[in-house]
This record gives sequence, C-alpha cells and structure tokens, in this order.
Amino acid sequence: MRTFQYRRKGSKVPDGTAANAAHTLYDTLKDFQPTVAALVAFSAAGLAFVAAMAKVRFDSREAERKRAAEELALFQRLRAALMPIKQKAEKAQADIKRVQDPSEDEVDHGPMVRADRLKLPPAPPEIAEAWSRLDLFSEATIYDLAELRDRLPTLSEKIQRLGDTVFAYDEDSPSSTLEEMRADIARISLLCWHIRKDLKVSIEAARTRGFRYPRAHSHRSDSREAWED
Repeated sequence: MRTFQYRRKGSKVPDGTAANAAHTLYDTLKDFQPTVAALVAFSAAGLAFVAAMAKVRFDSREAERKRAAEELALFQRLRAALMPIKQKAEKAQADIKRVQDPSEDEVDHGPMVRADRLKLPPAPPEIAEAWSRLDLFSEATIYDLAELRDRLPTLSEKIQRLGDTVFAYDEDSPSSTLEEMRADIARISLLCWHIRKDLKVSIEAARTRGFRYPRAHSHRSDSREAWED
C-alpha cells in the first residue's frame, strides 16, 4: 500500500546535500587545525631564530671592532713612544761621530762630548704594555722588543757609571768605551726603526678590520714627514 506525504503549500523540504557538505568542510578544517597551529608556531620560531642570529652577527662585529680599536690604540701609543728614543739615539750618534771622526774645522776646536749627553730616554710604559700582549705582534717584533727592553736599561747603567766622564777626540788612541757606546746606541736606534716599521703595517691592518678608522690630520705640513721613518 503506497503512503503519501502531504506538505503545506509554501513549505520547503530540507536540503540534505548542502547540510552534508557544510558538515564535511567543518570536519576538514577541524582536522587541519593542529597543522595550522604548528605552522604558525614554526614560523614564529623561524622569525625568532633569524632575529637571534642577526643579533649574534651584530654583537660579533661590534666585538671585533672593539678589539681592533684596542689593538690600534696600543700600536699607535707604542709607535709614538719609540720616536723620542729613536730621535735621541740619532742625536747621540751624531755627537759621537763628531768626536770620533771630526771634520778639519772641528779638530781645531777639540771636539768632545760628556757621557751624560749620550743618555737615552728610559723604556716607556708602552713597551711593558706591549710585552703583556705579545699575541698581537709578529715573532720578529717580539724579538726586537725583548732586545730593546734589555739594551735600554743596560746602556743607562753604563752611562751612570761613567758619571761626568768627557770623551775627547784622540787620533792616536780612540776611546774603546765610546765606541762600545756608539755600537749600543746604533743598535737601539735600529731596533726602534724596525719596530716602528712593523707597527705601521699592524696599524693599517687594524684599520681595515671591519671598518676604517678616521685619520687625524694636522695643520702643520711637516708633521707627517717628521714622524715617518
């Protein structure tokens, strides 16, 4: 027996297909919710990692710049501190030469030099500072610094023992003591020249590590020539 279903005029029959589709989409999105959350978390972690690595690189560059600045300052202080020693040594050598090998005009005046006029400046504190940072210097510079540290006080003691001794020109019997002092002073002058030359290279290297330091310019035209070897 057939059953008939009647409905009122204007009423709608529920659309089962549309309801099932909406339900299926909801279930699909619900299933992907953990995946989406994981992707968001992974992206946030990636951004945090990139930011952290950028800070690490920045801090590393800043630390390198700071080390380069400290090394540059040490090199420049040491190079400047050696210049007075070198200049005084050159003057002492000239004084000794006038006594040992005077010109004809100087012979008539009886050239002489007092021992205390040959005294060189004491070892500056920059040498001790450099000696505490030998990792910054080449092997050749280290040996030169070691010899200079030994020769400066040794020469000072020799001159102190001579007191008011005066060395005069004597063609027949030149002073062996004066010749020994001349050799010591010449060696000290050469050591200062070698160290300053090596430091000039180290200064340029420190300037180019990461960034270039500005040079200080003097208004005096002869200032650079006076300090160059």
